[in-house]
Amino acid sequence: MDMILLTSAAAFLVWGAVFLRVAGLWGCILAILIAGTVFGHPFAHVSILTLDRALLSVCLIVYAAYRWYGLEERTAWHWLDSILVCFAASMILSTFMNDWRTDTSSSIGKLIFFFLLPICLYWLGSRVQLTPVHVRWMFGVFAGLGIYLSLTAIAEKFGFEWAVLPRYIVDPSYFEFLGRGRGPLLNPTGNGVLLTLGMCCALMFLENAGKLGRVAVVSTIPVYLIGIYCTMTRCVWIGGAAALVGIAWVATPKRLRIPFVIAVVFGGGILVAVKSESFVGFKRDKNVSVADMKQSAHLRPILAVFAWKMFLDRPMLGCGTGQYLPNVKNYLGERNIDLPLTKAKSYVQHNVFLALLVENGLIGLLPFMVLISCSTWLAWQLWQAKQLALEYRQSGLVFLGFMAAYLANGMFHDLLIVPMIGAYLFFFLGCIRNVTGNHLVSMNRLALSIERGKLPCSTSTTSTRSPSLRLSKSAIRTGS
Repeated sequence: MDMILLTSAAAFLVWGAVFLRVAGLWGCILAILIAGTVFGHPFAHVSILTLDRALLSVCLIVYAAYRWYGLEERTAWHWLDSILVCFAASMILSTFMNDWRTDTSSSIGKLIFFFLLPICLYWLGSRVQLTPVHVRWMFGVFAGLGIYLSLTAIAEKFGFEWAVLPRYIVDPSYFEFLGRGRGPLLNPTGNGVLLTLGMCCALMFLENAGKLGRVAVVSTIPVYLIGIYCTMTRCVWIGGAAALVGIAWVATPKRLRIPFVIAVVFGGGILVAVKSESFVGFKRDKNVSVADMKQSAHLRPILAVFAWKMFLDRPMLGCGTGQYLPNVKNYLGERNIDLPLTKAKSYVQHNVFLALLVENGLIGLLPFMVLISCSTWLAWQLWQAKQLALEYRQSGLVFLGFMAAYLANGMFHDLLIVPMIGAYLFFFLGCIRNVTGNHLVSMNRLALSIERGKLPCSTSTTSTRSPSLRLSKSAIRTGS
């Protein structure tokens, strides 16, 4: 056994060095996300060590070495970094200011694996040099991942187990959500977020593709949509539809946007009116009946009551990271509430914001909300910046699509405890901060200098002072 581990470690180091030489640090970051998604803890692990965590450790060491030897440029501090530091500090404070020893593995484990490690991906994504070529590679990798997840979800839903890889996805010992498109994350909600992300990334290739390329891209959209449907999760459907409609609205000429909105609202209204009863109750899991599904919707008001009561008792620090279930038992005996409280005693909060509020209080919730709100605003600013390279602008649009899926699902599920979804969130937050700090800010400063007469307003001066300002169409598409 020891010899096998040593041989595997040696092979990992050799091929890792080759991959780093070819793909660079940016490729290694993308590899972390793919490895954590497809080859995560259920696939293989040694104690708490998994493939993605090992890769993350290597990436952090390589980045530190690059900085030490001057191979990676120093990145200026950004105000978004300050918000992130406040969020990380608040999570640590709220964890250790409560009785974290009650369940050490739950508190410390959740803090490290669901918050601090994803924050490391923010740091890497915001510091690595990001060129238009890198962004295109990111779109391609996530679009390909989305195709794989879609085909896997379809195979799960329709019982083609022979086509599902890795095999643990259809392992009956992981009984929760069995029978619908839960994917390698073993969670249909998290799977749906990544399916929507893949669809958004695929749509970004329409701009530069030729006729055959556009046909190929458009032909993949039904695959993503069927995969989203096979998750059999209503909030996933809402998030996927919101992202697709939002991107289509942005791409629609202004003169056609009002008819487009009218058509979408009218069509959506008819669909909801006709299928409203089906949306409330339908068979989705192998081990869950239609009656159980209808009952699950009635649990959310009870969970909201628990959240409110617990918030009133501990508004600032919350009950502690990972300490919701041990503490909620203290509220089961409330007599002045006409709800069957005991039915929700074994369920975690089904809302990402309420989950943060209850466990980490206002000091945890407010920085998180400010972080995603400001990043969403910056992503919109990126898309509006016509002088930036097209790929940089599209990164903002993809982030908006991702956030549409994240928020639609986060209102009904605690996505912060779904494996890898937090990693994707903080990675994209870092990418938005990267492009904004290194390209949008420099563009705005240059424009302000031109306006004040400090620089001549000429194409040649612009292109030499800022690599982000490519005024010709060919330069926009090939610039780095």
